[in-house]
Amino acid sequence: MRGTSALLSLLVAGTAVAAPRHPAPRQARVGVVLSATGAGSIYGVSSRRGVELAVDAVNAAAGPSDPLLEPLYLDDASDTATGQKAFKKASRSEKALLILGPTLSVVAFAADPLAQKDGVPVLGVSNTAPGLTAIGDFVFRDSLSEAVAIPRLVHVVHGATGFTSAALVTQSADPYTLGAAQAYRAIAAAEGIPILREETFAKGDTDFTAQLTAIRDASPGAVFLAAFAGDAGAIVKQARDLGIGASTLMLGGIGINSPAFLAAAGPAAEGAYVAAAWNAAIPDAQSQAFVAAFTARFGAAPDQYAAQAYAGIQIAYRAISAAGSVDDRGAVRDALAAIQELPTVLGPFSFTAEREADIEPVVQVVVGGAFTVLP
Repeated sequence: MRGTSALLSLLVAGTAVAAPRHPAPRQARVGVVLSATGAGSIYGVSSRRGVELAVDAVNAAAGPSDPLLEPLYLDDASDTATGQKAFKKASRSEKALLILGPTLSVVAFAADPLAQKDGVPVLGVSNTAPGLTAIGDFVFRDSLSEAVAIPRLVHVVHGATGFTSAALVTQSADPYTLGAAQAYRAIAAAEGIPILREETFAKGDTDFTAQLTAIRDASPGAVFLAAFAGDAGAIVKQARDLGIGASTLMLGGIGINSPAFLAAAGPAAEGAYVAAAWNAAIPDAQSQAFVAAFTARFGAAPDQYAAQAYAGIQIAYRAISAAGSVDDRGAVRDALAAIQELPTVLGPFSFTAEREADIEPVVQVVVGGAFTVLP
């Protein structure tokens, strides 16, 4: 077989490999279950582009005896029932060797137990809610949990700015936002930061005047945002419009690290602090080659979700190659668990014993309308 470095190179094939109804002997079918539609599409569309680029790269670099990836793209529609249906299709009727996805954590909590039951490895590339891999030993993710990212964010920003109090805004009834809120509470307690107000809103809300007025009256030094990117951007914009000035810092977790946040907030995003697993400016040779290839193909720079999806294919391909089989799901699971220091666009990648991503979070600040790594 050809060397791993060649298999994981950033060559980009001109066309994707055609998907026959049944895998050919060397073809490893990978279910790619992402949000092409629905609220999660702000992450899912970018993720799919990362997958497409990575699949073409590894297939172009494969030697005569190496496996080829055969992606099966399914839309989870940002919906739990649809996500479960997609997982069943990928696992049971299409006999996927591995499933990559789904996009949102709430869908993952509904669909991943099906993969665990079927014994098919699932690799989340955008799920950040705490506790997800506790579903079972076939559940992995290369996306950082907010339980890791938010404590780092608050610790770094608190140390740099010395803010002395905070307020917390949380979307209710979603495992991602509720998990992020708990991560904020825990690190605030550890750092001795009192949370003066906690405000909630429901999915679909667009007017946050009542919550933000209460926060304004409490005069916190920072606002912790436990929300998805578009909602968080709207909250920040409305906060500034209501007179919550720039001296009140805005902090958001990994779920806010998206162009959708910048678009929704507009100029009000300036100075916001946002956690990340990756930034396009990181001076890593493989990462920069990925940025160049993605931009050339899609006409725009990749975001974190494209990078995590690209890395997901790199990780999946290493496991499939190491397993030496395109139909032994258990062997692929074991090979995933054994991955340590794999070169990826996210940097050297390892899984923890809990099958979580073992990579360092990045802290960013919005400068000039762009996410900039905090010095």
